[in-house]
Amino acid sequence: MKKLVTLCDFKKLVKGDKINVSNGQPEPPKHHKKKHGLWACDNYTGFFVSVDFSGDRHEIKVAPTLGGRLVYAYGLNKRTFSVIEGVAA
Repeated sequence: MKKLVTLCDFKKLVKGDKINVSNGQPEPPKHHKKKHGLWACDNYTGFFVSVDFSGDRHEIKVAPTLGGRLVYAYGLNKRTFSVIEGVAA
């Protein structure tokens, strides 16, 4: 997996590239359902949609499914992005 660090890395991506989103925390045991559920909200595999500039920050939009309508937007800080499949992999 190639980590995406700079804005240039994101601009090389193509819509639909599979990426991993992580907050850097280790996965808690699955029997801790509440902790694991909260962790899973910030650590998942999704599909790249776009990079936009809004409100003085860059937003990376990631959809949980290829045809997904729900799109999550994040700033470059606090999360780690890695390409799993795609042009930049």
